Amino acid sequence: MKTALCAAGALGGLCLLICFSAQAKTAMRETLSMCAAVMVPSLFPMMTISGFLSACPCPAFLRRRCAAPLRALFGLSPGCLTPLLLGLTGGYPLAAKAAAEASKAGVIAEEDARRLTLFFTCPGLPFAVVAAGEGFFGSRTVGITLFVACAVADASAAFLWNRLHPAGAAPAEAIPQQRFSPGQALVRAVERAVSSMLSVCAWICAFGTLLAVVNALAGDGLSRRLPLIAEITAAVRTAAEQKDLPLTAACLAFGGLCLMCQLLPELQRCGAGAARYLAVRSVCAGLAWLTETVLLRLFAVPVPTDSRLGTIPLSANSVAGSAALLFCGAVFMAETARLSSVGAKERATVPEVPVKRKARVKFRN
Repeated sequence: MKTALCAAGALGGLCLLICFSAQAKTAMRETLSMCAAVMVPSLFPMMTISGFLSACPCPAFLRRRCAAPLRALFGLSPGCLTPLLLGLTGGYPLAAKAAAEASKAGVIAEEDARRLTLFFTCPGLPFAVVAAGEGFFGSRTVGITLFVACAVADASAAFLWNRLHPAGAAPAEAIPQQRFSPGQALVRAVERAVSSMLSVCAWICAFGTLLAVVNALAGDGLSRRLPLIAEITAAVRTAAEQKDLPLTAACLAFGGLCLMCQLLPELQRCGAGAARYLAVRSVCAGLAWLTETVLLRLFAVPVPTDSRLGTIPLSANSVAGSAALLFCGAVFMAETARLSSVGAKERATVPEVPVKRKARVKFRN
């Protein structure tokens, strides 16, 4: 029965794409332009550096200093420090992917990975400040307030959950005893960042095309509300057109159904279902709306009135991400030079083994 329903849904979607091919082509062109102008410049550098940092061993003194606050506030183990910081500052999929990798390596427990995936799915500095703030609102100050509102909302939700469901005793920290190679870590980070970026852009294009077809069927009434929960870039664009900063913060904290589809493998791996994820993100969206409202009243942040609000920005460069990529390039070149020198020394110190020649046997007639 389920297979038949899926086949019928796929056939119906194909018929809708054929009937509304013009709207689908226009939406695909717009989402591809937006991915090239906003998502790739703002997210790919941070994905690369976050993958590199997640492979770096965290200093022991930093783990010891942060062990008690992490356990008391959020119920997390010391090994969660790097995924937590990456999730708050790097962007949406980073915390979940870093938590999944740490759980697979045995650094953190499954409960830690579940809490990181549910509560620390933050838009991060690149998307909140650069893409949403500067790109859609034309103001870096607005982007900073959006980032602070989302980070405070996620931390508050994790704190409240830990009060209602306190974590047990901290397990013994397991630190994998493997040699760290900066060059290999950087290569793996770039490969994973490319894979993640392709997945993000593919999901954005798919949901953008789906929204265009649904809007052509339902009209303007649904087209103003559905993007707020379907896909994050469409949600930010819709909120920017309404010049509603608290609504923008709520959309950024929620993430959208598109983000949930991207995180389904990580949600299944850590034992957190889609229904629980949507419930937690809804609570975070409400807290982000409240926090952004308080920030606007406390600091009197001016809402931009530019007529280009909500349009696709031409560029969304990240200075921090560019500097991070330059740092990764320097590390890669240094590691390559080190490996070359080590190989040359090993070849110089290895004694040559004389090759034994086989004696020729002469046959006499």
